[in-house]
Amino acid sequence: MLQVNVRDGTFSPLEGLDPSIKWSTSGSVSDFDYEVGCDVTARATTDVASLPKSLFAKVGRNVAGWGISARADVDLDADSVDHADVDVRASNDDLDLGLKMLATAGKSFLNETAILASFPASFLIF
Repeated sequence: MLQVNVRDGTFSPLEGLDPSIKWSTSGSVSDFDYEVGCDVTARATTDVASLPKSLFAKVGRNVAGWGISARADVDLDADSVDHADVDVRASNDDLDLGLKMLATAGKSFLNETAILASFPASFLIF
């Protein structure tokens, strides 16, 4: 897929375009499903290391009726690449219950965490 973004600010017509290519692939290994992908800038340069904008990886599997997945996203366009956004989810259709943990992790620390739970309204009836 080719996606063209327009940068913020005032640029000449060609400098204002920020074309990128998004690529991903998915599959299964043993009982695990995976998906990996990247977003790279589509412009001519001799600095190949400057082309990647972001990377992500996701892995998941079913365990005892629970669908469990974890995804990490890294923004390579940032001034410093010292953290990853982490999304861990678990859901059970039989129980109609889902859990989600969002975090920002880096350099062996966890600096932000949010845990969300969803359940049916009938769960609250006593």
